[in-house]
Amino acid sequence: MNHLVYITYGENKGNVYRTQVIELLNAWIKRPGWKISLIQIANGKMFEGLDGKVDRIFIERRNKLLLNSDIKYYCNSIRNQFNFTSESLFFNSRGYFAYNISVHLVQKFNTEHIINNLDVRGVSEELKYSFTKNLFNPFLDRYYKKVFSKATSVTAVSNNLKTYLINKYKNNAGLTDIKVIPTLSIMQYKKTDKIKKNLAYVGKIAWIKKKNFIDGVQYLASLIADRGWKIEIIGATNSISELESNNIIYVNRMSPTDLYLYLSTFHSGIVLRDSSIVNRVASPCKISDYLCLGIPIIYSGEIGSIQDFVERYPKCHKYILGLSELKNNNELLKEFISIADEEREKLSSLALSYFGINSVVDEYIDYFESNTNFKYLDKGVD
Repeated sequence: MNHLVYITYGENKGNVYRTQVIELLNAWIKRPGWKISLIQIANGKMFEGLDGKVDRIFIERRNKLLLNSDIKYYCNSIRNQFNFTSESLFFNSRGYFAYNISVHLVQKFNTEHIINNLDVRGVSEELKYSFTKNLFNPFLDRYYKKVFSKATSVTAVSNNLKTYLINKYKNNAGLTDIKVIPTLSIMQYKKTDKIKKNLAYVGKIAWIKKKNFIDGVQYLASLIADRGWKIEIIGATNSISELESNNIIYVNRMSPTDLYLYLSTFHSGIVLRDSSIVNRVASPCKISDYLCLGIPIIYSGEIGSIQDFVERYPKCHKYILGLSELKNNNELLKEFISIADEEREKLSSLALSYFGINSVVDEYIDYFESNTNFKYLDKGVD
């Protein structure tokens, strides 16, 4: 029996955690020959929606940062609630803090395992966008380098993130490769008799200057105004008064299931970002969701998962247009607007083969099982 031990540290609320962790494990537990355990170290439990067959451990987080004095406590707490008796143990840790705990866990209790994987979702530069967090950035950057230097298995959400990690931590002799596994989606194309119209922007307004976001939305609104279409900003935590107009409206946040049904009637989705390193390495959930639904995308900036998908499926470029490409190009806009339902279904099929939840589970399992010919013990990180 293979046993996946999935460890998370910190934030466990919201739709991202629900889809990228809870739904991932729900799909994984359905695969034959796998036992799964989720270990949450956080300020509160979040097991809602988790399959009853998945074992669960919750430990109250002591501090936001992982202190050396806390590691022993977490390891002992896990060990007191958990007996690692499986023949084939696979550890997967979401982020550097969770990985450092797993490294000490297997070292402290001499736990023989097949793989101890560090799952990287972003870069430390994200912290610079917050003044308070930016104060900790130099410390965390050194900490991440130290943790990464001990990693012998790493997964990342985009090829740009893979390149970034290899270049930044190239002195890590123990790491020979990084596996790219994108952000997953639980959505797929849904046929409907309703005419596809309107543009959707889903989620908070982030990783772009406010003025650039306003300019982008207002420009798109002007392109579709004569069609009677609207732009709906769904689930944003903050509204912008400059965007309150007849064809730009705000819609309350909704669950992934409700969002799936709601988005199925939209013509296309909007993703507005800048070209910072944070976005160049990113694999936003909204990209995966739009494409798996068969919804074309209009975007700004540079986004890692868009680049990866178009490189894999070059013919899909016509469904994923940069905002700059549309400017002063009426013919391209007409072609984009006239995308047929049959094409949407094909787009969804291709997207599911890359971002779809079953494809992502397959990628993890193939990668983990490819390491079954060797076993090792990790060295701790102080």
